Amino acid sequence: MFPEAGGLIVWGTNTNGDLCFWETAAPDPEKWTVVVRLRGSSPKRVRIRTGVGMVEFLVDVVAGRHAYSATLLVTDDPVWLPNSAA
Repeated sequence: MFPEAGGLIVWGTNTNGDLCFWETAAPDPEKWTVVVRLRGSSPKRVRIRTGVGMVEFLVDVVAGRHAYSATLLVTDDPVWLPNSAA
């Protein structure tokens, strides 16, 4: 099941309740970029358009290069789980 072009597909969450999506703007799924919705630690529900794919996003977060790495990694051992509550 695919949303209309530009829609969001949830692919994961973290233990903080933040959600990760693919933004389906490009017709080629290899070019879909990640959008993050901060829920748990943020006083406001912040939506972040990363402009990069899933692998680059995860590497940047775990390496501490993403602006929200500290928010997204709430433990020393990051846990990324598939999101079954879409």
